[in-house]
Amino acid sequence: MRPSDASGPFAHTAPISQATSNMNTGVLQHSTQLANSAGKFLPQDTFGMSSYRHTMLQALGRRQAGAPEVPSNSDPLLVMGALNASFVTDGMLYGIHVVLFAMACYILVRFQRRRMRWFLLVAVCSMFAISTVDIGLSIKLSTTDLWVLVTLTPAQSIERMPPKAMLFVTNNLIADILLFHRCWIIWGRPRIIPWIALVCLTADTIWGYLGHAAKTAAYQHTFRPLYLWTVFALNISVTAAAAGRIYYVSIVAIPPNERRLHKICRAIISTLVESAALYSSCILMFLLWVKYDEASAYWVIPLTMMTRLVAIMPTLMIVQLGLSHRAHTHNHDGRTNSKPDSDDVVLDTVMSRMQRDESLEYGFGGLAAGHQAMLSHSHSHTMGKTELPDSTENGMSSKKQGLHDTYLEADSEKFEIMDDPHDITIDVQSEKKNNASRHSISPV
Repeated sequence: MRPSDASGPFAHTAPISQATSNMNTGVLQHSTQLANSAGKFLPQDTFGMSSYRHTMLQALGRRQAGAPEVPSNSDPLLVMGALNASFVTDGMLYGIHVVLFAMACYILVRFQRRRMRWFLLVAVCSMFAISTVDIGLSIKLSTTDLWVLVTLTPAQSIERMPPKAMLFVTNNLIADILLFHRCWIIWGRPRIIPWIALVCLTADTIWGYLGHAAKTAAYQHTFRPLYLWTVFALNISVTAAAAGRIYYVSIVAIPPNERRLHKICRAIISTLVESAALYSSCILMFLLWVKYDEASAYWVIPLTMMTRLVAIMPTLMIVQLGLSHRAHTHNHDGRTNSKPDSDDVVLDTVMSRMQRDESLEYGFGGLAAGHQAMLSHSHSHTMGKTELPDSTENGMSSKKQGLHDTYLEADSEKFEIMDDPHDITIDVQSEKKNNASRHSISPV
C-alpha cells in the first residue's frame, strides 16, 4: 500500500505525500528546463550537461509514471545535496586549517628549539600544501564536474576522484610519521620503534596507493578497506602507547607534590587522546557507513571530514601544546614577556619542559633527576659554563624513588651545564678518560 492512498493506515499522510510529490515534480521540471536551455547555447555535453539532462528526464518520467514518491538513494537531487554539503564542510575545515597552520608556523619558528624546528615545520608545511591542492580539486568537482557526478552512482563517483585519494594517502603518511616520532620521543628513543614504523607505514602506504589507484574492482574492494582499517588500528595503538607511557611515568616517577607537572601530564594526555579519537571516529564512521549503506550518497561527508582532519589534527596538537606551554611558563615564572629567561620547550611534537630556573626537573617524560647539590647550585649559573660543586664528583648517584632504573649517576665525573638558548645538555667529562660524551636529557 502506498502512502498516497486515500484509505488504510497511511490515509492521514496523503496530503503531505501529494504536496511532496508536486514539489519534487516541479523541481525536476525546472531542472530539465534549465538543462534544455543550456543545451541550446552550449556545445554538446559541455560540463556534462547532456548526461545531466538525460538523467533528469528519466527521473521526471518515473515520477509522472507513478513511481514511488520517496526518492531513491541514487536520485540526482540527493546526490547533488550530498556533494554540496560535503563541499561546504570541506571549505569550513580548510579555513580552520589555514588559521591553525599560521599559528603552528609562528610557534615553531618563535619558540621551538633548532634541532626539531625544521622537521616539524617541513611536515606541517607539506600537509598544508597537499591540503591546498586537495581543496582546489574539491572546487573543481563541485562546479564543472558536478553535472557529471550527479548522473553517476556513488561507487562511480568515487572512481572519478583518484587524485584526491592519492593526496589523502600522502597526507596520512606524513601524519603517521609524526605519530610514530611522537611515540618514539616519549619512550626515550628506543631503536625498535623506527623499525616498527618503517614496516607498518610501508605496508600501509602500499595498500593505500594500490586500493585507490587500481583499475580493477577486486583490488579496490580489497585494499581500500584494508588500508583504512590499518590506519584506524595504528592511530589507536600508537596513541594508546604514548598516552599510557606518559601516565605511567607521571604516576611512578613524578612525586605527588609536583602538582604542576601532573597537570602538564594530564593536559598532554588529553590532547593526544582527543586528537586520535576525532580522526579515528571519522574513519570508523566512513567504514561503517559504506559497509551498511553503500548506495547512499551521504557517506561523502565523513569522507570529506576524514581527508581534511588527517592534516588538521597534527597541526592542532602543535598549537595546543605550544599555547599550553606558554601559559604554564608565564604562570610559573610570574612574567608575561614573550622570551622568558628559561629555556624553551623541548617540543618533539609533545613537549618536555625543562627550565634553567628550576635546573634539571622532570619533563613530562619524567627524567632529569638531579642531586640536591646540583639543584641548589644550578640557580647561580651565568653565561657560559657553570661547574657543579666538587661534592658531585665522587660516587654521586642522582636517583628518584620509583624511576624504574632511569636515573643519572656518575663515578668521578664532572657535570657541566652548557648555556644554550635553545637546549639544555649535560657534558659528562670523565677524569679517568680523555674523551667526553654529551647526553641530552630526554623523556624516558
